[in-house]
Amino acid sequence: MNRTTTKIRPPAAALRLLVALVLAIGLMPLPAFTGQAAADDLAAGTLSAQADHGAVKLDSNGNPMQWYGNSTSLNAGAGAADAGVTLSATIYEDGCLVIGCANGATSAQLPSTASAKDWRDLLPWSPASGTDATEYMSSVTSIEIADGVASGGGMANYFYRMANLEGVNRIPDGVTGMASCFNGCTSLASAPAIPDGVTTLQNCFRGCTSLAEAPLIPSSVTSMSSCFNGCASLTGLPAGWAFPAGVTPNEGMFLAGGDYSADNPLTTYVASQEDYDRLTAGGNDIWAAANRVLQVRSGDEPQP
Repeated sequence: MNRTTTKIRPPAAALRLLVALVLAIGLMPLPAFTGQAAADDLAAGTLSAQADHGAVKLDSNGNPMQWYGNSTSLNAGAGAADAGVTLSATIYEDGCLVIGCANGATSAQLPSTASAKDWRDLLPWSPASGTDATEYMSSVTSIEIADGVASGGGMANYFYRMANLEGVNRIPDGVTGMASCFNGCTSLASAPAIPDGVTTLQNCFRGCTSLAEAPLIPSSVTSMSSCFNGCASLTGLPAGWAFPAGVTPNEGMFLAGGDYSADNPLTTYVASQEDYDRLTAGGNDIWAAANRVLQVRSGDEPQP
């Protein structure tokens, strides 16, 4: 008995649909992963950084400038998915250092530094010894700290001698000590707002030769020794600027560097006569001793 085999053919329309689906899937772009980090390694506040800032920058040995850790340290060689990892720091090719949450965390705390030793021990961009700038420090031109990241208290030396750093989006809440935080950042053109609760600004902006205007100082500050020493481009104090009650003003806080002297003082503008009167009350002569002369801004001068 002969058997006839009938071949069942799918409808032509179904075939066309299947081919179209296969082609569409093949043309879809793969998810973009940058360096060692997957897209979910950064908090919502920094997710855009991967697209905005390009690829992760590589160091001279070909290693990504990307680190993971937690409030204890960012310098322990941790991997992105290691237990206890909540924090990431990445330097991108455009020079932006992005500090954000990692490993699914929605909040994180920075390691607290109270000295140059802490800076070297806990932060990966610092040198192993001494204070010479590393290639990581020299690579940074801007800093973005995600909203979910808080300070562990101390930020002493955090961005010390990042000579190409031009700006920072914010200083996180919870910080109390900022001694030498931006010391030697010669390209820093504008200072971030200083949060309430900070007590120490010793040497904070020392040697920031491009800084044009001082930030407002919160009333919590008690130490400003040499805070703006050597800031030879600082020609403006914003409206309402005042020394906190717990600070005794002295010339070292604002000593103008460069070619300025008692015979060639740097004109530093204040916003109003009220500010001028307050900052020179009681025969306050620290400005002359700092090689500066205060003047009320008339409105014709270029803004800093």
